[in-house]
Amino acid sequence: MSLNVRRTLVAFLSLLPPLTILILTTQLQEHRRPALLALLVACGVFEVLLGAQQMALGNRHLMFYSETIGTPDLQGVFANRNTAGLFLNITLCALIGLLMCSRVNVVTISVTSGVGLLLLAGLFLTRSRSSMVLGVIPFILLVHYLWSFRAHFRVTGLQRTLLAAVAGLLSILILIAVGNERLQGSLSRFDHLEDARPAIWEDAISSAKRFWPIGAGVGSFDDVFQVDEALENVGPGRAGRAHNDYLEVLIESGGLGGVLVVSWIGTIFFAISSGIRGSQNDGGKLAAAAIFTLLAFQSVLDYPLRSEAMLCVAGLMLAFLLPASLVQARERE
Repeated sequence: MSLNVRRTLVAFLSLLPPLTILILTTQLQEHRRPALLALLVACGVFEVLLGAQQMALGNRHLMFYSETIGTPDLQGVFANRNTAGLFLNITLCALIGLLMCSRVNVVTISVTSGVGLLLLAGLFLTRSRSSMVLGVIPFILLVHYLWSFRAHFRVTGLQRTLLAAVAGLLSILILIAVGNERLQGSLSRFDHLEDARPAIWEDAISSAKRFWPIGAGVGSFDDVFQVDEALENVGPGRAGRAHNDYLEVLIESGGLGGVLVVSWIGTIFFAISSGIRGSQNDGGKLAAAAIFTLLAFQSVLDYPLRSEAMLCVAGLMLAFLLPASLVQARERE
């Protein structure tokens, strides 16, 4: 049941790519899965390098979306800075998960540190306040890794010297970044926290009540929200999204959508807890847990899973949390 059947059909078809990724990844042998984390990290590096080239050209060339032309943010292949920043947070978690699956040595630590700084710089250049705040999640994952693997950091004198040199170089790079004008501009966005989201949420609650308990149909938000938008909140812009995916689900899918969201949160939480108990140092499962945490928190202020790319990432991470398939069990037998 939908007020816009075509949009609902498109929403249904958008589930096919993440479903394909989920099925193929669950059939993949577990020792090959870290390669998918490496691919995710490579996509993050490409995002930063492309975004840096775009910014060097004033964000007027190599842009994928007309609404991003001339903006001061690192955009890359995404249509808004929040999604770009969230993706870089995701790749940071994937990088730490990949580190957990690798042997600890000077080369690994050096390369990981360099890539991590590049992704972190890109994250701040997106100027997304929510993404910068959510950067605490990959930081917590890194602290967990360092604490869990502290016994493995026994190095020789030469390795200690190399590590000290790497640490000194990274410190210099961080100091240079702190004085960077673009970085300071990103941090200055926290000086002004005025936002139109609370007004949108207020109208979204009214819209959810109007279509309760059936919902208006998946994908129909932009068609129905304008009816319930209060006159005092009407402006030159158009609220194409609720900027809170939980509210948007209630508007589009009603009570059943709310039940599904709660069920998904419970299912993923159970998969995370059981997976981590079964293998405490599994980098893939820990990275997936951190990434789903990012998606859950970002959904309060944005709509990450309305992006096909993010939906595919979620399908990939869900496969990391699921137990081995029957095919793998038979192969082991």
